[in-house]
Formats: sequence, structure tokens, C-alpha cells
Amino acid sequence: TEEAEENIAEIHHRQPVVINQTDVNRYLNLELQGSDFLKERNKPDLIFYKISKDVNKPTNNSASLIQAI
Repeated sequence: TEEAEENIAEIHHRQPVVINQTDVNRYLNLELQGSDFLKERNKPDLIFYKISKDVNKPTNNSASLIQAI
């Protein structure tokens, strides 16, 4: 995880590190030290939106769970 971007910080102070497909080989081949890679990688633009709390119930299984409300 890493410190959350400004638009996500209202939800949580940390966010997952997301690696673009173009950077996967650089990451797996360890061309850079881990901390250098994290600073230099191309960060994808994340889109987030509010979804139903029904997503928290394991017996629910529907694409509608991830639709914006």
C-alpha cells in the first residue's frame, strides 16, 4: 500500500499500489530498487464511486453490487 491520493484520502489514508501493465516487467525484473520503482512508475487514474453496502454480504453475487449509486 501507499499513502492515499487526495481524492481517495476521505475514504482511507492508505491505498493499494496499482501497477500499469506496461510497468509489470520492470517491476518483476527488479530493474529498480522497490522504492525507486514506486516513485517512477506511471500511476493510473483511479475512478471510484459509492456502491451498495450489500457488497459486504458474501451470499450476494450480482453485477449490480458494483453499480454506482
